[in-house]
Amino acid sequence: MTVVQDDLVRTVPAAGPLPELTLPPLSDTRLDGGLRVVAVRRAGVPLVELRLRVPFAGHGAAHLARATLLADALFSGTADHDNVALAATVQRMGGSMSARADADRLAVGGSVLAAELPGFLDVLGEVLTGAAYPGDQVDGERDRLVQRLAVARSQPGVRAAEALSRRLYGDHPYGRELPEVDDVAAVAAADLRALHAERVAPEGAVLVLVGDLDPDEVLGGVASALGAWRGAAAGAALDPPPVPQPGPVLVVDRPGSVQTTIRMGGPAPRRHDPDHAALKLGNLVFGGYFSSRLVANIRERRGYTYSPTAASTTPPRRRPSPSPPTSRPRSPPPRCWRPPTSWAASRPCPWSPRSWRPPGATRSGRSRCRPRPRPGWHPRSPPWSPTGWTPPTSSTTPAPSRP
Repeated sequence: MTVVQDDLVRTVPAAGPLPELTLPPLSDTRLDGGLRVVAVRRAGVPLVELRLRVPFAGHGAAHLARATLLADALFSGTADHDNVALAATVQRMGGSMSARADADRLAVGGSVLAAELPGFLDVLGEVLTGAAYPGDQVDGERDRLVQRLAVARSQPGVRAAEALSRRLYGDHPYGRELPEVDDVAAVAAADLRALHAERVAPEGAVLVLVGDLDPDEVLGGVASALGAWRGAAAGAALDPPPVPQPGPVLVVDRPGSVQTTIRMGGPAPRRHDPDHAALKLGNLVFGGYFSSRLVANIRERRGYTYSPTAASTTPPRRRPSPSPPTSRPRSPPPRCWRPPTSWAASRPCPWSPRSWRPPGATRSGRSRCRPRPRPGWHPRSPPWSPTGWTPPTSSTTPAPSRP
């Protein structure tokens, strides 16, 4: 295949044969309490990754506020251990654990040294069955969440994402990216205890373990640690979201902005659609990475410094909210960060004024600091792909952003 670009002739090598796919051994079973357990052996490093999904769908702004704060405060203490003791226990195992809530589920994720997996599961079981939500800890998490929401909504990208979600999904829960500050401020510790007792149940939940383990042997440890977790959630699955309808351009006024952030979105093939694989490949070529055609056109051919991207996502998307609390002690964030290369490889620290460069920055203003994800993303966060019913996929083209 020969490609002509900018008067240069380039020969693209032929694709090689497809490698054979060998699936690792796995075990899939369901405990007496209703929890589905999937264990997959993937040796190579002595680690185990854990993902737990608990159905947590709900309607209304109040549910979103309570669910978000519950995830933040899930590891704030139990009847036997406070938050410091829980964090110290997980750290001694060489592990980490965090939780998040979205429109469909409560998700817990973490990793641990393979030899410490039984104790790690014991900590998870203690939290799921006995989270206490102490009043002082809930008050602190609530205040921090209110502050982080204010910071998040000061970012034009977050404002644009919220506006796009409302346009696509209307009053459906997928149309709410973040809880409102007033709704969060109204949540008390007793509300979280009641919500936990009502909704955090094994019926319909899925636990996935992947790592250096024996899939059959690990089931005994899971049953021992989570066997006391019983009950059925009182919630119901969400209705399918509405089909996005065309409409006029929506303008969100943000006084003081020196540039415009643009979001475009619409329906796309679902994940189980035969065209979904072609959509992912086409999006990658078009705007899915820094050397894509979209970036090459804007930056190289036209000489602009924007970094446009394109993506196909399946709601609920990862919310642009602050990072969830983890079992590790809180530490100050790095002085600057750069987003993952998959969606904005060349974008410099977006909050750095042009007149100031963080330590280690080049003359162009780009930081040499180690990459750090954007607010709301955590390297231990579990993926947020829906299970069961798959809502329509949205194809979005985020706005160009000037450094």
